[in-house]
Amino acid sequence: MIKNYKVIFTVVLIVLTAIFLSFVVYYQKSTQHKADLALDGHAVIIADALWRYEKSTPIEYLKLAAKALHYKKVSVFDDSSNAFIEIKNTDKETAEDFLTNAGLLPVYHLEKNIFYNKKHIGKITIDWQNRAVFTYFYIFLCLVLVLMAVWLFLNLTVAKMTLEDRVIERTADLKASENRLRLSEERLEMALAGANDGIWDWNLETGSVHYDTRYYVMLGYKPHEFQSSFEAFEKRVHSDDIVGVKNAIENYLSGKIDIFHQEFRMLNKNGDYQWIRSKGKIAVRDKQNKPVRFIGTHSDINEHKILEKARDDAYGIINSSPLVAFIWKNEQGWPVEFVTENIENVFGYHPDELLSHTIRYDQIVFPDDLKRVGHEIGKPNFEKKSNNFIHRPYRIITKSGNIRWVEDRTYIKRNDTGEITHYHGILMDITNRIDAEEAQIKSNRILKLVLNSIPVRVFWKDTQSIYLGGNQAFAEDAGLRSPDDLVGKTDHDLAFSAQAGVFQRDEKEVIRSGKSKLFYEEPQDRPDGKTNWLLTSKVPMRDAQQKIIGILGTYQDITDRKQAEKEKIAAQKIAGDNEKLALVGQIAGKMAHDFNNILGIIMGNTELSLLYCKEPKTKKTLELIYEQTIRGKNLTKNLVAFAKDQELKQEFFRISEKINLVINLMRKDLEGIELIKQESPGVPELLADPGMIEHALVNLIQNSIHALSMVEHPRITVRTYSRGNQICFEIEDNGCGISKENLENIYEPSFTLKGSRDVAGSYKTGIKGTGYGMSNVKKYIEQHKGTISIESEYGSGTKFTISLPVIKKELTSDERIKTQTGTAYFEKYILLVEDETAIADVQYRILTQAPCNHKVDIANNGQVAMDLFDRNEYDLISLDYILPGDINGMDMYHHIRASDKTIPILFISGNIEFLESIKYLMKKDPYVDHLSKPCKNIHYLNSINKLFSRPKLI
Repeated sequence: MIKNYKVIFTVVLIVLTAIFLSFVVYYQKSTQHKADLALDGHAVIIADALWRYEKSTPIEYLKLAAKALHYKKVSVFDDSSNAFIEIKNTDKETAEDFLTNAGLLPVYHLEKNIFYNKKHIGKITIDWQNRAVFTYFYIFLCLVLVLMAVWLFLNLTVAKMTLEDRVIERTADLKASENRLRLSEERLEMALAGANDGIWDWNLETGSVHYDTRYYVMLGYKPHEFQSSFEAFEKRVHSDDIVGVKNAIENYLSGKIDIFHQEFRMLNKNGDYQWIRSKGKIAVRDKQNKPVRFIGTHSDINEHKILEKARDDAYGIINSSPLVAFIWKNEQGWPVEFVTENIENVFGYHPDELLSHTIRYDQIVFPDDLKRVGHEIGKPNFEKKSNNFIHRPYRIITKSGNIRWVEDRTYIKRNDTGEITHYHGILMDITNRIDAEEAQIKSNRILKLVLNSIPVRVFWKDTQSIYLGGNQAFAEDAGLRSPDDLVGKTDHDLAFSAQAGVFQRDEKEVIRSGKSKLFYEEPQDRPDGKTNWLLTSKVPMRDAQQKIIGILGTYQDITDRKQAEKEKIAAQKIAGDNEKLALVGQIAGKMAHDFNNILGIIMGNTELSLLYCKEPKTKKTLELIYEQTIRGKNLTKNLVAFAKDQELKQEFFRISEKINLVINLMRKDLEGIELIKQESPGVPELLADPGMIEHALVNLIQNSIHALSMVEHPRITVRTYSRGNQICFEIEDNGCGISKENLENIYEPSFTLKGSRDVAGSYKTGIKGTGYGMSNVKKYIEQHKGTISIESEYGSGTKFTISLPVIKKELTSDERIKTQTGTAYFEKYILLVEDETAIADVQYRILTQAPCNHKVDIANNGQVAMDLFDRNEYDLISLDYILPGDINGMDMYHHIRASDKTIPILFISGNIEFLESIKYLMKKDPYVDHLSKPCKNIHYLNSINKLFSRPKLI
């Protein structure tokens, strides 16, 4: 128990500390309570003195109390908180003041209200110096002395006990030494017996030799079976070894060598030679220090020598192979303790360079691989059960500076505590294998590159239609990122799972029959839900024995070709329809003038008749005739607009102005209809044919008016706004709407839902349509490179949205930057042939202002253009096709080419007839290009720069 005196002392210290702290807390509260009681007493005495006498009466009492009770300050206040007595203790107490300033002698401020007959007459305050710290200090000092005494007692007691224990231990050690000595002698005898070592004792003076029993037995003899002499020993030693043994004995006995240690072969009783290790020592010398007795042991090392020979044979095999054996110490730099001699043949280093640590092993490892090799070596340190590992191949720097790849199989040697002491490793030079693998990888990479570059999809499967691989294009068709993701999947797992059954049926037939299935068309679903058409071929894959092991498939995506064929058929149909429509147009154009004259005569006479007709029934008939002539006039107008390819006559205007104009013209038709106009601010001006836009607006609003004929609260909303580079306007009504099955037909010529085709009764009787209005609207919008869309639901109204491109009057800042940074041409001389002033002004400003700064002449008709061309040498001609007068753009083109074959010519036109002829012209003439009206400014400028950049072929 005393041996744990530190624990005992600690417990005592904790207990005494706890008692001391408890006493401090208790005593602190006690002194505080006494101070409060004393203050209560002062308050009673002062109250009595103040009531009976005057205010100065208690002063002497308070002075005595302050001195006796260690008050630093005493103050008395009346009921108005005015201090009329204040006493300070002025005694010099240097030690107390020091302790107070140090915070060890606290001063408490106490207050007490003064009452007399339960009436508050003031209060007393004191600054009280609590001197309990002196008591604490005395007690603490006593406790320290007690603890020192206990500590000294415990140390003396422990020292006494330790001394006694050491005496006992020393006595036990002496007894143990005696026992160990005895055991050592016994163990020596047992060791010699266990090791089968024999003892010999040679008396050098007499020449006799004593051999013990084990000496004879290890050679197969019975004890004393041969003579105990050196001569008998000499006869049995192998003739190749005896000279060396005798020389070693002579050198040792003469003092030339310090140790006698020899290995030799000795004849045993069976007539065979076995290896013996002999160790000897001079045991006795005479007075002249001459050896007298020479004793030693013989050990049978025959098995050891056999193993040693096997080891040498193994090393011989290793040294003649590309394998290099190493033993490294587990230290910084992996110093080499053993290395086979063939390292010089394999890596060029002499073994001594590594064994002497002239070169460390980490110095011959390629620097880029060193960190990884170190990490692989360090890993077994944390895995105590690891006994061996194989490095990933790393590189060795040969002595000549070449790089060789090695495979390193390492075996771990640990000490008794499990820590690694050595690494035994075998290195194989695998450079040729690595080179072959890299060549194979490169070949595979090239094959993969070829497969991924060819414009067909390629895949291959096993006989169960499980994917073995494919190229990148096929993987993407299957909805996968990489061909690697294909492996192990079937068609059921991919984007075209719906066709999996068909695909696999074809593949089974190819495998069963052994015949290829080539160039057949089939559909295949895409990851986005659409369907592609394929031109597929599948052939059987065979191994070296011609056994079918799977199928190889390829296909081309012929969706575009199929679509082109479909479009060709549709185009042929459209062409046929167009021929019919063209015939209608020709007839309409020829008949329009005569038919309108007939209608004019009928309309004029009908109006005159209405002025003078008084008969209601006849008047009603005349009104019907008049209405039908109006309808006939509109029909003629729409037929002519549909059949005639009108050239755009563009100018800048605001769409809201045209809307207001049309609404004003149709105000009578709009009576009773709520009209809502919503105009967004900042809508730019529109460059368009005002007549076409007005005609389109009239048709759209007229259709809305007709659709509202049966609605109780009719309403039309017209909106205008801009969105990006588009000017948009919407016309929406809450009329009868259009059914879904009719929506796709509304732009077809002659299609109408009014009159006799109003099977649902959506329109009032008498409302009829020509069927050409919406066809013309769509034609006008598309001529302006705009779009028209419709949203409608039967019974809920219709909304048409028209978007037209914004054509600015000059280049934007972004367009100017693009022009300056791109391939652009500046300060050229250009002839601008354009009859529309608005368009000519815009093109002139674009060409003449920065960044182009071209010189430009303007011609507003063909004759002026020819005159200017003949008088000047221009770098480019910007040419409109439709021109006023007898000379059109094509006439101007032929005039130019008659004298200049290479000047660039840019045609600007939206005429349909011209669009067909310009295609042939552009193939024939490399210096001609075309833009369709309307066109963006940047497109116009880019086309000019493109023409300038074309090389001159003549």
